[in-house]
Amino acid sequence: MGRKTHPGDPFIFWIIYMKHMLPRETTYQQRAVVREITPEELYETVKHWLHLSSCTILESTPPESIKARFPANNPMVQLGLRDGNPKNIEVSVGSFGNSATMNITFTQEIPRMGEAGFLYWGERLEQLYRELGVPLDPYTLTQLYPPERVHRAISRTLRLYAFFLLISLAAIYMGLKLNSDMVATYFFVVVLPGTFMAGMDINDHRDLLKKTGNK
Repeated sequence: MGRKTHPGDPFIFWIIYMKHMLPRETTYQQRAVVREITPEELYETVKHWLHLSSCTILESTPPESIKARFPANNPMVQLGLRDGNPKNIEVSVGSFGNSATMNITFTQEIPRMGEAGFLYWGERLEQLYRELGVPLDPYTLTQLYPPERVHRAISRTLRLYAFFLLISLAAIYMGLKLNSDMVATYFFVVVLPGTFMAGMDINDHRDLLKKTGNK
């Protein structure tokens, strides 16, 4: 039999709290003005960029809007920025004199993952901006790579690496009692690559801070 509840049940209160207090979705938005280009040209460029970014076009209304879905890239081993969480992407294109405007919104599909993967899209957008000739001044780069978000990503990597190192030290301690050769193998096959990947991840994020003029 299922669990019986009544209006004053703390369980019901907890469900209501989770429903209303936790965000249902997390979004990342950017806007750019592209000079000397028509909305039609901008639309086609963005559509091609979405295809190159492994997105599936869900809805297309040229040259005003595009809706796409990113299924996530989550290989076993990948260095650099990445996005392992599905996202919905909406792009609206407008005109501004002899220029065109682009508004793009990324919606994180899994709320509990928060802002995971948004820095990856900042990097993808930087590449698109370069192709379109959008000035990449410090303000624009700060919008693409919000420093507080970068710092949180670095802190998250440091916490994961600290946990990984703690587990590794425990494994090495236990291994020394059994077989020193196994310990050496574990160090070179697991600990050293793990340390290298954590270091690369932190350096990649610090490079983003340098772009924005932050450290």
